[in-house]
Amino acid sequence: MNITGIGHIGIRCNSLEETFEFYTKGLGGEKAFELCDEDGVPYLTYIAMPGGQFVELFHENYTGDNKPQKRSFVHICLEVEDFAKAVRQLQANGVKVTSGGDGSPLLEEPFEERTPDRCGSLCAFVTDPEGNDVELMQFTENSKQIKGGKFHV
Repeated sequence: MNITGIGHIGIRCNSLEETFEFYTKGLGGEKAFELCDEDGVPYLTYIAMPGGQFVELFHENYTGDNKPQKRSFVHICLEVEDFAKAVRQLQANGVKVTSGGDGSPLLEEPFEERTPDRCGSLCAFVTDPEGNDVELMQFTENSKQIKGGKFHV
């Protein structure tokens, strides 16, 4: 088997418009395409993320409260090239950036002096309008993903 990466993450959307804007305007993705049913009604929108992965937005509501502790899905992780630049850009786009998901403190300057997390990488979190956590990670020379990284390209 020759898996080369994560192709996409699929998300059901109670608030499609807000979620679409979060992944495009907030995180810098671009609409790639939509799939439509036999009547021409869109039911799925693909967003191309920088780096070649996709977020797949299903145009269907879900039931329940989608709270992180009540679901199997934990978060999406997007690798960033420049942690400080990414955090500044997100904040400039009005996105709240925290140190560890829902309820964690907001990140504050100076971002260049941020200490890597336990895995040795620089990490931050944002939450989309549906309540899904999105981790942003920059690998460092001490990242366990790199040091043990026979799988990381």
